[in-house]
Amino acid sequence: MLILSASIPVITVLGIYLLFENADIMPAPFIMLLGLGAVFGVGASIFGMLKALFRRPDFIPAVPLAPSHERKFRQFISSLCREMYTRKPKIILLSGEPGFFVAQGRIRGLFGTYRGRILCIGVPSLSLLTCDELRSILAHEFAHFTGGETLYSAHALPIYEGTCIAAEGMSGLIKSEMRGAAWLSIPLYLPWMLLSFLVKTFSAVYSSITRKREIRADVIAARLCGSGCFSRALKKVSSVGALFRAVSGWHIVSKLRKGEQFGNYYEFFRQIVAESPGLLAEFEERVLRRPESESGVHPSLQVRLALMAEMPDVQGKDGTPASSLFPCLETYEEQLTEFKTLMTRALVASVGSRRAAKAPRSSPITSVSQTST
Repeated sequence: MLILSASIPVITVLGIYLLFENADIMPAPFIMLLGLGAVFGVGASIFGMLKALFRRPDFIPAVPLAPSHERKFRQFISSLCREMYTRKPKIILLSGEPGFFVAQGRIRGLFGTYRGRILCIGVPSLSLLTCDELRSILAHEFAHFTGGETLYSAHALPIYEGTCIAAEGMSGLIKSEMRGAAWLSIPLYLPWMLLSFLVKTFSAVYSSITRKREIRADVIAARLCGSGCFSRALKKVSSVGALFRAVSGWHIVSKLRKGEQFGNYYEFFRQIVAESPGLLAEFEERVLRRPESESGVHPSLQVRLALMAEMPDVQGKDGTPASSLFPCLETYEEQLTEFKTLMTRALVASVGSRRAAKAPRSSPITSVSQTST
């Protein structure tokens, strides 16, 4: 990817050289126009790459697990890491959003920037997973460490993102109707076409490779922890994630409209799931019906479960709730609830102000409590 991206400025510079070599058969204004556009294309490519390489780390709504609170969980994952011949993550984050992932690099959380090998755990799923099921999910994530995939993402993706930035910038200028920008559109077509082709090609290849890596991680997790255990964990994490994303915002907004707010929304969410098991089953069916996308980085849940059905199962040993590994989980949930409430309140206020600005002058300004998301 780096070689292909670097070839764009080289090709553009070569084009400038050939143009000037044939300057005697081309009008001087045309040569100047092409030269300026090509220089801009080179500059846009370099600027996009530098911007991606030196950008701020991605932000996630997560808090670090305190050393005094993580002793039990560290012991839990130590044996798994030894069995998988991989080093333990340096930082453990608890995220207010569903899902699990690992990363190698830098991530911004609620209390600062974290560097190194990072494991992020989605709090909404913890109460429904058993310790064995959590272990199988972590085995899947640690398989990304053993395959060197996190290092690849940390170094290759910024180059790809920089190429996207350059392509989008040139595309905007080409399509711009502002005075003074149209004359640059013609010479920008060549570098823009090259960058666009590169972005589309890399996106397709990256999606295909990533889906295969996810399958590899699934197979490793199933062999270590049992296909049945991992299948149950996959279904729980997927359905809980879909349900949480669908209802959490609405619940918090409804509470704000009453002039109230949750102290611990995750406790409320657990009650909903416990009292309405059919609701979780409904969202599991929805996730199973989702088709696989060619541009997606994960295989569909249906494909992953079909693969697990062909693998041998292993009898589980620990059916206790995974939340028992985190003695101060409620404290973290309260912190995450406070942040999620602040973000939701800001979003509702923003939506309310935009609607008020669009409302007829004769209409009264609607209050935040009357807006809907």
